[in-house]
Amino acid sequence: MEPVQKKIFALNVVTGGSWSRMVGKVMKVRYKKAKTGEKGNEKTYTIHVPLPKVMQGHKIDMFSIRMDPKTQKTAIDFISRKVKDVVNLKIKRRKGKNQFFAIIEPNTPYCIYKKI
Repeated sequence: MEPVQKKIFALNVVTGGSWSRMVGKVMKVRYKKAKTGEKGNEKTYTIHVPLPKVMQGHKIDMFSIRMDPKTQKTAIDFISRKVKDVVNLKIKRRKGKNQFFAIIEPNTPYCIYKKI
């Protein structure tokens, strides 16, 4: 898929859309919050997301999605990386925004996500 298509797919995953659920296996996942820090007036922290067996050792696409609940304006960042069994994501807490992460194994396709 092209990068824009991947972003649209990830947005469909976190908003509960039917397209992503028809194409692949989509599941909410638990995560653990770790280190908290402050950079200026923004709080940052790291979350540890354990991966299901089917995603371990594969190249995955990781998405950070921020959505304004009033205007529905959305910002999506993503990177692709090969990982072992746990993903560590650094998150900046943005007040007044709904924040999500989505991790997608594009070959299966198998998706995990959660609202932060």
